[in-house]
Amino acid sequence: MTFGFALIVATCLAAEPAQAPAQASATYYLGESNVTTPDGKSLGNLVTLIKREQFPAQGKIVETMVLVSSNRREPATEYVSVWVVEGSNFRVKEQSNAFSGKGELTGKSWDWSGWTIVTQTAAGIIRGHAQRTERGLTIVKELVGPDGVTRAKYTEDHAKIDGGTYELFRTKLLPRAPK
Repeated sequence: MTFGFALIVATCLAAEPAQAPAQASATYYLGESNVTTPDGKSLGNLVTLIKREQFPAQGKIVETMVLVSSNRREPATEYVSVWVVEGSNFRVKEQSNAFSGKGELTGKSWDWSGWTIVTQTAAGIIRGHAQRTERGLTIVKELVGPDGVTRAKYTEDHAKIDGGTYELFRTKLLPRAPK
């Protein structure tokens, strides 16, 4: 599993609130992404820890994501992206410029049932579709190289967790800054 694969997971988790919030709120997820070649050969797995903060009055979502590769030599990596929502459309940009893109949300405003997304990364273009489920959310996506050929497919399943569990895992997964 390479750093590029970890980055790809970050591009497709988007604006999916649990209910239509009247004010700012946060939703937390823990999930796994199974990565395969287009013909189904396993390329590894990623574990994803997500905090999604919704700010309906400002029309944005801030998503903080920690990705853990099945390759033990790769450290856990944190990404922060901002989603700007305009009607049922959105634009996204990750703060370190790891990816950017746009998409369309389905369902009631701020109670989205799913979305489609296209993002640009250093590894290529990511095309994905997400659907909210009773358990959390599922995502199916593909990485398309500059030549237009699909390089990898991703099948993701994410369960809702509480804020305390998120903070516990985040603290354990991310390297501490030197004192």
